[in-house]
Amino acid sequence: MSHSSGDLPRIDIIFVVRFDTKRGNVLEWASDNDEDLNGIEFSAMPSGLHNVSSDTIYFRHREYVGVAAYVSVAIDSVVDRGALMAAVGVLVKPCADSGRCGQVWRHVDFLKSQAK
Repeated sequence: MSHSSGDLPRIDIIFVVRFDTKRGNVLEWASDNDEDLNGIEFSAMPSGLHNVSSDTIYFRHREYVGVAAYVSVAIDSVVDRGALMAAVGVLVKPCADSGRCGQVWRHVDFLKSQAK
C-alpha cells in the first residue's frame, strides 16, 4: 500500500517516558505491553536533556525506528527538582512503502502537541 502525501505512516507503538527523581527515566505507558521495550526510556530521553526545555529525539529500537518529543516544564516542587520531564514517542516498523527510516518525522507535530 503506498502512502499519499496526506497519509501518515503506520504507528506500531505509542509510549510515554518520564523522569522520576527516585528511579530515573521510566516507561510510564505503552500501547503494546507484549513488545520488549526494555531500554526505550533511555533512548527516548537520553542523558543531558535536562539542560533544554524541549527537543526531538530520533533513535532505533530493535527492528523499529522511533521518534520522541521531549518537554521539560518548570514547576515549584522540591520533590520533582523543579521540573517535570517527559517524552511522548512512537515506534514504526519500516516497510517498503515507508523506507528504511519509517518516515517517523511525519509524526513529530502530533507528538509535540501531546508532550505539552
